[in-house]
Amino acid sequence: MSKKCSNCGKILEEHEKICLECGTLVEEHSIEVQPSVDTQNEELVQNNNVPVEKSKNNRIINWIQKNIIVVCLTILILIGAVVFFNQNPLNGTWAAENKDNFSGIVKIKGSKVNLTLQDEFDDLVISGKINKEASKEYSIDLSETKIKGTFLNFFDENETENAFYEELRLEFKESGILTNKEINSFIKAIHKDGKNLKIDLNFSKFSKGAIGELWGMMLGSSSKVRIEKESRNKIVVILQDSQIELVRQ
Repeated sequence: MSKKCSNCGKILEEHEKICLECGTLVEEHSIEVQPSVDTQNEELVQNNNVPVEKSKNNRIINWIQKNIIVVCLTILILIGAVVFFNQNPLNGTWAAENKDNFSGIVKIKGSKVNLTLQDEFDDLVISGKINKEASKEYSIDLSETKIKGTFLNFFDENETENAFYEELRLEFKESGILTNKEINSFIKAIHKDGKNLKIDLNFSKFSKGAIGELWGMMLGSSSKVRIEKESRNKIVVILQDSQIELVRQ
């Protein structure tokens, strides 16, 4: 409680008996000084801010607690949908029947593919990335392909390794498709092993034109390894202009 001078209106302390401003004697009653409207509004805003924020947070927390099962099921459904639509229907292991001394195994997981081909001429593992071209048609991206294995009985009995390399260099230079660096990289990836030719080649080191040239030289005229889905349990690998039927294991 504070006192107010009846003459000049100065606010006085409770114990003051005389107004020091005008000298008027102060009556023995006091009035309550009301805070300004601005001060009241400011205090109201400050007092109301925290409860409003807490109220919003509480509503969100309460909603989550009440609907936690729905939230979890929604998240699981979304994760399942992503996995389902990104799953490769060719995933798994596929094998060809052993006919005419030929056997083939194809392993596919996601975008990765691994082909093992064995016959009287070749014992190769081709690994790379599989691309979908149509609803039931796929191909192996040669730019990310690796070939490792053996070309059986590749050399004549009296043919030397150096003579083969020189002949190979001349053929590549005449074609003009491979650069000197690519020719050297290819020669480093192969070596003579008796009558066999061993290879450990990574196509990612070569240009598109060089890949086509090397692929045609080693495995035929086709520039792609194509895979067609015949049914849920049967695929056909088209390689070297021949078709290899494989069934799911």
